[in-house]
Amino acid sequence: MAKKSFLDVLNSELAENFEFNYEINWNKKAFAVEVAFELPVRGLDENGEEVEDVLEDVVLFYHPDKTKFDENDYLAAIPYDDKGLSREFIQYFVGFLNQTAEKGLNQLTEFLESDDAQDFTLDWDSVSFEAGDEQLTESDYYAYPRY
Repeated sequence: MAKKSFLDVLNSELAENFEFNYEINWNKKAFAVEVAFELPVRGLDENGEEVEDVLEDVVLFYHPDKTKFDENDYLAAIPYDDKGLSREFIQYFVGFLNQTAEKGLNQLTEFLESDDAQDFTLDWDSVSFEAGDEQLTESDYYAYPRY
């Protein structure tokens, strides 16, 4: 039986604990994994008719020595090293992402109901994320997937 990679564990944790639609994109050549997710958008258009759409955002897992990317293209960019990522970190990440998406959905609803709002962006609280990460006790590491 093949060893699990952090991609396997990430997909499993997202499937079990993430409340929104998501997609994992693995860019083998760039040593990167993207987690794209959607927030459902419902509102009224200028004629008062209900419209439905989605807001998509993306988080990137990258290898600092091998991945080239523009940080502005991502909600968050999270490095991994040669050990990979721990199950504990992945569980923490999925919980934090779920909370971020829930909060973002609430903010998006308020934004759509406001007449004064100009722009909407989803916020990733990197200070809180890093503070929680520092509290983790990590033991089970999963490597970057092989192809």
